[in-house]
Amino acid sequence: MPGRVMTNPAHDPELVPPGTRCVILTGRYSYRGSDRLDITRQGCDRLRAAGNPCPGEVLAPSHAILWPAKRALEKATTDEARGLIFAAYRASYISELRDRYRRREKEFRALLEAPYQTLVCFCVDERCCHRVPAAEALAKIGGPAAYYFGECEPRPSGEPMRVVCVR
Repeated sequence: MPGRVMTNPAHDPELVPPGTRCVILTGRYSYRGSDRLDITRQGCDRLRAAGNPCPGEVLAPSHAILWPAKRALEKATTDEARGLIFAAYRASYISELRDRYRRREKEFRALLEAPYQTLVCFCVDERCCHRVPAAEALAKIGGPAAYYFGECEPRPSGEPMRVVCVR
């Protein structure tokens, strides 16, 4: 299955491993499916300010790591510099998720109760976004009952809607 590109594959039972109870996908913020889970700091802050629940907040990066990384990325002038900044941000984010999981395990596990979760963020390119490590972490927490299927939005090049399998 690695590298296969298909349309709507996550909904094809033959392509999802047996025993999977939660299929996890990632996508751009514009995704509007019923399985959409906002994991952006801005979106979660907005929901909280309005008095609404935000189940994806457990996966949203903290202000403490997000804004310094964003400012550094804006100043970066080379792909190499951007890659190093994102690698440091990703490591900080994963560390933050580990710490958060120790304190809020029930919230993480509650996300795995839905048959589908599509984690969304504003980032255009999923390769430089926290939604992928968030999906990988959820899949790891869920064990064989959870499966990260890949990105379900158009890629930056404007290619049509697709899902790129990651396993």
